[in-house]
Amino acid sequence: MPLLDIQVEELGEYLQAGEKKTVRVTVIAPASNVYPVRVTPVDTIPDNNVELDTSMLPSNLILNPGDTCILGLDITFTEPGRVTLEEIELQTVPIGGPDYLSERISLGAIGCNVLPSLARQLAITTRLICRYGEAVKVAIDLEHKGADELHMVMVSVGPTERLRSGVTRRVYDKMSLGRKESNEFVVVGENIDVDVQATWREEQLRHHVTLQIPDVPNEARHFTEFRFLQPRNLTTDRILIRPDYEHIEIIPTGGIFSVYGGNARYFVTIVSDKANVTELKLLPAPGVEVNPVKEKGMQFEITVVENPVIRQTVRLLYTMTAGGKHYQSEIYLNIVPTKTKLFHEARTQGWAVTLAGLAVVVPPLFRHDDASSGIFDHLVDLIEKRFLNFLMVLSIPLIWVALWLLNLTLRQFDDA
Repeated sequence: MPLLDIQVEELGEYLQAGEKKTVRVTVIAPASNVYPVRVTPVDTIPDNNVELDTSMLPSNLILNPGDTCILGLDITFTEPGRVTLEEIELQTVPIGGPDYLSERISLGAIGCNVLPSLARQLAITTRLICRYGEAVKVAIDLEHKGADELHMVMVSVGPTERLRSGVTRRVYDKMSLGRKESNEFVVVGENIDVDVQATWREEQLRHHVTLQIPDVPNEARHFTEFRFLQPRNLTTDRILIRPDYEHIEIIPTGGIFSVYGGNARYFVTIVSDKANVTELKLLPAPGVEVNPVKEKGMQFEITVVENPVIRQTVRLLYTMTAGGKHYQSEIYLNIVPTKTKLFHEARTQGWAVTLAGLAVVVPPLFRHDDASSGIFDHLVDLIEKRFLNFLMVLSIPLIWVALWLLNLTLRQFDDA
C-alpha cells in the first residue's frame, strides 16, 4: 500500500509556454501508516521542458499517519505541445522504517496543451515621437522574437475614444522570427491598450498589454512645441480639374491628377463640403502658377510651367475658412512631360552621337566597287560590320523611345 494518497487538480484546457502555473496537490498520509513520512517533490528528468520551483515549500515536510497537506507546486512548461505531470514525482521516505518502503509517487497522467505565449513571442514597446499639447504622437513597435511562426496576427489598439488618429486594427498574414512592424498614433492620456490575437497550429492565442506613454525628456520641456506637426482640420472636398481647351474632367488615379507641363493651363474647381465658405486660397507650388478666377470664387486657373524630362509629383496646398473655422487640404499633381519635350531632349542628347555615326557610315555607302553584288547586299554587309555605328545614327529616336518607355513605366508604378 502506498505511503501517500495524492490528489492533483486539473491543469485546465491549456497553459502558455514559459509562464508559471501553480498546481494544487493534496497529499494524504493514510491513518494505517506505521511510520511518519518525509515528502520531497522531484522532477525525474531535469533536462526536459518542465521546470519545477519548490522554493516556497517547507524544507522538511513530515506527515504523520492521518495528516493531510496541500502543496502548491510552481511548474513552468518551457515548450509548446502536449504535456503531462507524469515526470514530476513525490519522494517519500518513512522515518524510522526500513528503506525498502521508500518510493516515488508520480503526480499522474493529468495533462493539457501548452501554447506559445504571445507575451514572449512578441515584444511590444512604445516610442514618443512628438507632443501636440494635450495629445502625443507615439509609435507602437512590434517585433517577433520567438521561435514559433504565427499566422493571422491581429493587433488592436484602444480605447478608441482617446485616439485622435491611427489605424486601430492591423492584420498581418504571417509573422516569424525577426519581423518588425511599427504603427503611429496620436493619443490622449497616460497609457494605451494593445490586444493581440494570433493563430498557431489552428490554436487561437490572445494577449493584452497596457503600455505607458513615454514622457517628454526633462531637458526638452522648455523648448517651444513643434507647431508644424500639430493636428489640423482637414477637408473632404471634391476636386475637379480640366484642361482649358476642353470640358472633360481629368480622372485622378490614387488621388493624383496627371497633367502635362510646358505652360499647359488647367482650371481647378474646389467643391467644398462646408457651408458658409468665406475665404479660399490655392497656393502655388514649384513649377505651378496659380491665378484665381474672379467671377468664380471656388475656381482657379493653374499654369504648369515646369516641363520635366521624367514625370514628377507636386503638391498644391489650399486653405479655407468656413463657419469661423480654418481648414487645410492638398491637391497632388503628376506632371507628365510632353512628347515635344522628350523629342527635344533626345535631339539634344543624341545629336553629337548621330553625327559621329553618320561620319563612319555614309562614306562606305558611296564606295561600292563590287558590281557582282547589289546595293542591298552591300548595305546588309555594311550593317553587319558597322552595326554599332548604325545604332549611333538612330540615337535620337532610340533615346526618345527610351524616355517614353521610362515615363510609361513610372506611370504604371504610380497607378499601382
